[in-house]
Amino acid sequence: MYMTMIVVFVYLAAMVAIGFYYKNKSKNMNEYFAGDKSFGLWKNVNTMAATAIGAGSTMGIAGLTYSAGIGSSWILIGYTIGFVLIATLIAKRMHSMKAITLTDVVGSRFGGTAKFLTSVLVLVQYIGVGAGQILALGVVTQQLMGWSFQTSIIIFGAIIICYTMIGGIFALATTDAIQMIINAFGIMVLLPFLGLVKAGGLHGLVSSLPASHFNIMGLGIATSIGFLSWIIPQGFLSQELWIRVFASKDESVAKKSALIAALGVYVPHMISVVIIGLVGAVLFPGIAGDAVVPHMILKLANPFLGGIIFAALLATIMSCASSVLLVSGSNLMKDLYMAYFNKGLAGNPKKMLMGSKISVLIIGVVQILMALGAKGIISLMENVATPYCGALFPIIIAVFFWKRATQTAASVTMVVSLVASAFLLIVHPNILGLHPIVINIVLCTLVLVVVSLFTKNSSDTNRLAGGNSVN
Repeated sequence: MYMTMIVVFVYLAAMVAIGFYYKNKSKNMNEYFAGDKSFGLWKNVNTMAATAIGAGSTMGIAGLTYSAGIGSSWILIGYTIGFVLIATLIAKRMHSMKAITLTDVVGSRFGGTAKFLTSVLVLVQYIGVGAGQILALGVVTQQLMGWSFQTSIIIFGAIIICYTMIGGIFALATTDAIQMIINAFGIMVLLPFLGLVKAGGLHGLVSSLPASHFNIMGLGIATSIGFLSWIIPQGFLSQELWIRVFASKDESVAKKSALIAALGVYVPHMISVVIIGLVGAVLFPGIAGDAVVPHMILKLANPFLGGIIFAALLATIMSCASSVLLVSGSNLMKDLYMAYFNKGLAGNPKKMLMGSKISVLIIGVVQILMALGAKGIISLMENVATPYCGALFPIIIAVFFWKRATQTAASVTMVVSLVASAFLLIVHPNILGLHPIVINIVLCTLVLVVVSLFTKNSSDTNRLAGGNSVN
């Protein structure tokens, strides 16, 4: 245990040190949140992949595979599709925009009301996703290091806040690269290898588990479609990935890095995590799903290797957590505080930068408090995704591909999404067995189309469907 703790503490100290190293790199708010459009291909591939791989795609999927088999893969397949859609459909056009947030893009096309509502949706989404990552850190540390759940959440939440707040996206690009290397060795290679050796290889998995565990449609058609329907939009609307597109040095890097990160890194990670879940089901039946990865580390590895794999798991979660924390901070500072409460701050770069760091601190504290009261990684992420994906998936499609969509329609769509999501998540109606996010996306798409057909834009609206600038 002491060797494991030494390895982990060295890793955590390195992350904080990197934050301090980049303390003075950002000279203004835009550089702090989105870099200076200087990220090359491999830096962007690493930071995109590390950002995409988090608690849900590691512990959550391993736990779901442990319980229900490879049908859980639809979640990861859906995210990969969303990731690829960013690269193939909009990455080049996104890079040419003068934007650092998804809210900038929506607001430039649909005006102030839509921008405000988008800010609210993004903030709720990313506070929830960040809380899910911190929750996962609590589960992992409680099991592997024997700390209390509450202590684990507070300590690791504070570390993430520290290096993110101090260094901004330049620090995250470096920590992400390091974390991606650690993750590739520990989670994508070492843990599946140790598990397969202990379980008797692939033959041992097939002979020990029921056939349903190897049925890609084992969770049912409706559930599988439900997974795809909420995770494709969530992948496509991942603002932490959008920020990396904005930070790329040119349009070609923006597109290529997204494709390589999705197909060259995220897909192999998906395969490894599914194998981990299956191995866990064979070797350690009867444990809680979310605990299968830390339990396997504890039981299969010696203290030194256990420390490396534990650090890899922490790296997987912390890279995603820090990215969504930065996203949330950008929305709180730029899209809410400066837009509606202190417009005069725009002329003072130093105060804007300090305000950005304070925003990250505030969001981080809220995420810690939320994690202390949350109960499931996947369910938490699904709940916050319902209003976000429901409204913004059709709206973003309209931003780039449908000139007829109007300001009024976009605003009405977001209000409907918030109301409908509250109803769906509280009442839990069974509508053709569809996932709440599917229902909300269909409803919001209909609202956007119908209201657009009966309303018109103001004459000065900047229609991004026909242009690239963001005011």
